[in-house]
Formats: sequence, C-alpha cells, structure tokens
Amino acid sequence: MSNPAQTKGPTSGGAGIPPDRPTHRSSVLRNVGTNWIVYFVVLVTGLVIPRLIDIKEGQELLGVWDFGWSLVAYVALLSLGVVSAVNRYVARYTAVQDWEGLNTAVNSALALFLGSFGIGVLLSLVFVALVPVLLHQADPANISVARWTILLLTLAASMKLPIGAIEGVLTGHERYDLLNMVRAGREITSVVAMSWLLINGFGLEAIAALHLVAEIAAGGVKVAVVRRICPELRFAPSWVRRAMLVEMLGFGGKTLLQGFARTGLYQLNTILVAYFLGPIVLAVYSRQRALVLHAVRFLKKYSLVFVPTSGRLDAKGDTAGLQDLLMTTSRYGFHIALPIIALFLVMGGPLLEVWMGPVYKAPWILAVLALGHTLALPQESAYSILVGMGRHGYPSLIELVAAVCGVGLCAVALGALGGGMLSAALAVAIPVTVAGGLVAPWYACRLLRLSVWRYARAAMVAPVLAVLPFVVALLIARWAWPDSAFRALMYGVGAGGVVLAAVYWVWVVPPSLRAKVARIAGLRRLQTVPTSGRME
Repeated sequence: MSNPAQTKGPTSGGAGIPPDRPTHRSSVLRNVGTNWIVYFVVLVTGLVIPRLIDIKEGQELLGVWDFGWSLVAYVALLSLGVVSAVNRYVARYTAVQDWEGLNTAVNSALALFLGSFGIGVLLSLVFVALVPVLLHQADPANISVARWTILLLTLAASMKLPIGAIEGVLTGHERYDLLNMVRAGREITSVVAMSWLLINGFGLEAIAALHLVAEIAAGGVKVAVVRRICPELRFAPSWVRRAMLVEMLGFGGKTLLQGFARTGLYQLNTILVAYFLGPIVLAVYSRQRALVLHAVRFLKKYSLVFVPTSGRLDAKGDTAGLQDLLMTTSRYGFHIALPIIALFLVMGGPLLEVWMGPVYKAPWILAVLALGHTLALPQESAYSILVGMGRHGYPSLIELVAAVCGVGLCAVALGALGGGMLSAALAVAIPVTVAGGLVAPWYACRLLRLSVWRYARAAMVAPVLAVLPFVVALLIARWAWPDSAFRALMYGVGAGGVVLAAVYWVWVVPPSLRAKVARIAGLRRLQTVPTSGRME
C-alpha cells in the first residue's frame, strides 16, 4: 500500500517532469488535431452502422437503436461532472509536482465513480423494465430485442464510468493524442466487427454486446497508458479523502448542470418523440438530429483543449490574454462551424437521401435544428474558457432553465397540441440559441470586461465573409442538378470545398502554420502568399 512519502518527489524526466509531457505550444495543435482525427473515425461509425441497421433490421429497430443511445446519456450523467475536475486537478498538481495531491484527486474520483457504476447497473435494470411503456407504439415482437439492446448499451455506459478517472489523468497531462489513439482503435475495430455481424444476420443484441466488450477492452488499454505517462500515480483506498470528494463535486457540479441541461434537452426530446410519435418516426427524426449532434461533438472536440489554457491565464490574472483567447477561439469556431451549417441548410435533402435513402429526408427539420445551433456551435469555446476560470456556474444554470422550458414545450406541443417533428425540432433550437448562442458568450465578455460589440465584430465578421463563396457554390449545384441528389452533393461539396480551401488558406490559416505546412509539402512558393489581406 502506498503512502504520500513514497510519491512526494519526482521520479522521472528532466527537472522532475515525467517523460512524454508536452509543452503547451506543441500540445494545443496536436490535441485539436487528434481530437478531430478520431472524431472522423467516430463519424464513420455513426454513418455506417445506422445505414446497415436500416437495411438489415428495418426502420423500427433503427428507432430502437436510437432510443437506446438516448438512455445511455442518462447513465453517463452519473459521472457527476467530476471528469472535468480530475482534468483540472491533475493539470495543477502535475505542474507543481504535488504527487500526493494528484493521487488523492484521482483515487477519490475513482471511488466516486465506482459508486456511480453500481447505480448505473441498477438504472439499466429500471430502463429495461420501462421499455414496454416507453415504446408502447412499437411492434410487440421487437420489445424483447429492445430490452436486451438497452440493457447491454447502458451496462457499457456504466462500465465506462470508473474509466473516467483514468481519462481525466490523460487529459490533465494534455495527452489527448494518446487517449484518441485508444478511442480510434476501439471505434475502427467496432465498426468493422459490427458491420460483419449485421451483414451476416446478427441483430441489435449482438452489436450491443460487442460494444460492451469493446468498452471493457479500451478501459484496460487506458489504464496501461496512464501507468506509462504518469508513473507517480498509485491506486489505493488509502488515498481517498472526503474533503477532496466534496471539493471535486463542488467543481463538477457546475459542469453537471450543463450535462443535465444538454442531456435533458436532447435526450428527453428524443424520448418524447418515441413516446408520442413512435420509433419509426423517431428513426427519421434522429437522422436529422444525428447530423447536427455530430457537428456539436466536432466543435466540442475543438473547444475542450482550451480549458487548461484559460486556467493558466486566469491563475496569472492575465485578463488581456483571456480576452484575446475568447475572441480568437470563437473566430476560428465560426470558421469551422459556418461551412457545416451551410451544408445542412443548402444540401440537407440530398445529404439525407444519399446517406439513408429518400424515406429519411426531412430537410426542414434539419434546417430548423441547424439554425438553432448557428450561434451556439461556434461559441463552444466561450464555455470552455469559463470552465478553465471556474466561472461556468451561471451559464450552466441558464442552460438548465432553458432545457426545462424546451422539454416542457416539446411535451405540450407533441402531447396536448398533437404536433410533429417540426415542433420537437423547435423545442431544441430555441433553448440552444438562447443559452449557448447568446448567454454564454455575453457572460464571458462581461467577466472579462470585453465589449460585446468588439467581441462580435472580431469573432463573426471575417468567418461570415469567408464562407459566402462556399454557400454560392452549394446553391449553384442545387440549381444545376435539382433531380439528382448525388450529383448536387458531389459537385456542390467538391467545387465549394476547393473554393473554401483556397479562401481559408489565404485569409484564415495563420502565416506560421501556412509556412510550416508548405515546408512539409516542399512547396516553397506557398510560403510567400501575401498576408496583408488576411482577416484578423
């Protein structure tokens, strides 16, 4: 059994810093890059598996699969927001080489997550018992399939809870690259194996069981990786401290508010659609929602890496640095998000038809959901900066209030008023715009004594101008091939992508990164592209 004296001092690396610990300058681009690379792998899974389920199992069982993942989100809430606290404390204790504090934080969080695991198992059984009630419009023959599928998916989510402490160590060391390597391996293996199972006649229960096995295996790999990059870490009950648990729960509670808000808004919305409209309609609605949520997660991968950065600037009292971070990260957030939103708005119908077939086309639903995220998506980094400052309580509370209003609106619209998918989409779009698109950035500007007008001008003007050629290309393609979804999508995205890449290369990519890319590619002339017109 370990004790503080045994791990008080540094054990490896120059100047007491363990090996493989990156500098901040090198880690930000690497973390953002690897987050996106692994998310593209996740995106492939999210596109391929639903299509195969629809082909092999039918539309209703695809709705059951979507419904099961909505329940998974509630099990994930049992992490109580403490993963973000582990991330923060590991980063701080590592910086000052306080290995006693690090071990106390990680083991206290692990003890909490083990308790959450037990609750998650019980919650899984409750969900299974409620399946006939929640899916009362489903074919009775599919109820047994739904029960086993939901049980296995929610058990996998419960198994993942204790691994949250391990992931917090990796992200606290800013080793998103290693974490993402594990995630990518799990996702690639899963999509290949799930595809094989579906093609060979196995059902939802089989691919849900495979998902459970993959999560357990990935957890074991993460433990091995953490032991390599953090040799100072010890696992023992003697490191658990009640005071640390209370402190981490206090910090994590603010994050948990946002988690409850987003889970309640997105997942209760889905459950209400399933209850009032049935799993077949849910399968259609979920495809529009899935595209938007992929964009949400993509931007979340970008914004999360700025939590440690803002924490360091806040610790130094560098208000000017935080102001610049807020404006810069939001500007690049708009550069990333606006082309995605434009694609959904202009090419929503062709995109759904090519991906899932014409029966899943609901372009107006996708447009409403996309417009509802137009302001919130690019400004995800504002919330991450507030998390790093430890000032995210107020916007989280506002998100929770907005989510409660949205869920209430959805229940009334679908139940009492007999509304359809459009009502459900509006019940998501309005709260997201208010809480994530308006309140969070306004509150960040207020805390940092930054003019909202100055912030909006710095963050929004250049991205809007830069995306216009891409929008024009998409519109021309829709006009030129109105009866061919594939051609409109292929030529619109192809031509628009080339134009967008050229505009972004000249006006958006920082000169230093542009020169670095050019050197790697051996294209010396590209290093001398004029920068006087670059949008700042």
